[in-house]
Amino acid sequence: MEQEREYPILSNSVGTPKMPISFVVVIYSDEYLYNFSKSECVVNPINEVIEVNNVANLYFNNLSQAIIHGLQHARHELIAVVHEDVLLIKGWQAQFEQSLAKLEVDDAQWAMVGAVGRLPEGIVRGHWSDPYRYKNTFAEGKPYCEVDELDEQLMIFHKSRLPDFDKNFPGIHHIGRELALGMRNSDLKTYAIDAPTIHKYADEKGRLILNDQASKKIVDRRSLTYLADKACCDNYLAHKWPQFTHIYKHQDEFDIPFNDLGKLAQLDRPIILLSRGGSGSRLISNMAEDAGVFLGNEISVSGDSMELVLPFYRSITEKYRCSASWQKNQRVPRIRAAAAKMMQALDENLPWGFKLPENLLLLPELMSAFPEASYICLIRDPLSICLRRTHMTARLDNHIGRIALPEAYDYLKRDRSRILEDSPAEHMAYTTVHQLQLLQKSECFRNDDNSLILRFEDIIHQPRQAMDTLCMWLGRKPEKHRVADRVSVSRALNPQEVYPDQVVSKVKDILSEVRKDLGYLE
Repeated sequence: MEQEREYPILSNSVGTPKMPISFVVVIYSDEYLYNFSKSECVVNPINEVIEVNNVANLYFNNLSQAIIHGLQHARHELIAVVHEDVLLIKGWQAQFEQSLAKLEVDDAQWAMVGAVGRLPEGIVRGHWSDPYRYKNTFAEGKPYCEVDELDEQLMIFHKSRLPDFDKNFPGIHHIGRELALGMRNSDLKTYAIDAPTIHKYADEKGRLILNDQASKKIVDRRSLTYLADKACCDNYLAHKWPQFTHIYKHQDEFDIPFNDLGKLAQLDRPIILLSRGGSGSRLISNMAEDAGVFLGNEISVSGDSMELVLPFYRSITEKYRCSASWQKNQRVPRIRAAAAKMMQALDENLPWGFKLPENLLLLPELMSAFPEASYICLIRDPLSICLRRTHMTARLDNHIGRIALPEAYDYLKRDRSRILEDSPAEHMAYTTVHQLQLLQKSECFRNDDNSLILRFEDIIHQPRQAMDTLCMWLGRKPEKHRVADRVSVSRALNPQEVYPDQVVSKVKDILSEVRKDLGYLE
């Protein structure tokens, strides 16, 4: 039996709304169609709705920039910035007006108001329903409460007292806190008031969200790509407002955990494995391990060095989506420190390295962080890569993909709006061209002294010979011979995905130049 969810209920006698509102909503997904757009106040002719198109974050690098764009078009004195996944029930606007009128008796110069806010101790005040709970802290007493921050689901401003939105604030987190802090410096207060919301009422298909597990956005909060994005917001808030350094618990993240010269020299010379995600790069991880190369204390099934995933995702976010120079400049020290922590217990005489497909997006940073590094580059026919299942850097269902995919379209001078029309195979093709050309143009690919190029096809058909080549280059004898047993020619030659001929033809056209450069086309 499906779980029941409790929603706010308003009196039928709250009256008729009289104060026009400009609603600014940033559209990120189809959840807009089944949440805010179903609100009664949307169709009320006294109001206006300003839709800011930022589907999958394609057009603005952060939420603040999208909101600023919407605010510029607002014409009413009251402006409500509301999340796309918020439903405002029948009678909401009249209820809001009643609550606001009572607040203005005590504070006519309020800074901003919203449905949900927090006190310094983390205590929540407000009137709302979300997939976790229903809560009304105004059930008894006055219909407002001063708070230190607002939940960003609903933030209402007066046009004459608009806050200064920070266009450099990365991501979606802490905006309601940052705005309240800025306005408090002008002696303006922030309030949660009795203007109830239903947050995350339905999903992008219109299905009711009855619990937290039914919301993709909530489930995504456990992903490393989400955590990397949030960490950048935490870092920015703590840097701008030092009183919040407690929310940023990584003050030692740039520390190298040793100062021995021999160990530092070892840190400078990793063996970095480079490959396009989805190209079968697990094989070079297996080969490197068989040759005695340490790739980390936690290695995934696909051969990725898991201890480096979060700091590397953060570095990608800082590189492509953070505007503040101080934040961008953290990439190299973060990468170096994370790698140092991973290999600190390793004997100084043993080789070490790491593999992450996203390395291709950080090549300049890797070369700066590790000046004496060696590189093993796995090359595979790009057509074979793109006609298989998609890699995360070619999908919009994660924060890193929402960076890598638009960056690829920008690089190839293709309008970002086409991302929403192109097939998954085309997404793979454009991101593959981008990432492989980044590799081809880098010093680590062109320098024969410190790089080895292995072809996937050679490994598949002659695994022992490929292993001998690798060991000779490393100057080591193989410790194990597992690669031959792990090669599946049938799996390599028979992708699970099947695309129509028209899509295959498009993909071939997109890849023609890079395939020719890599020797797969004459």
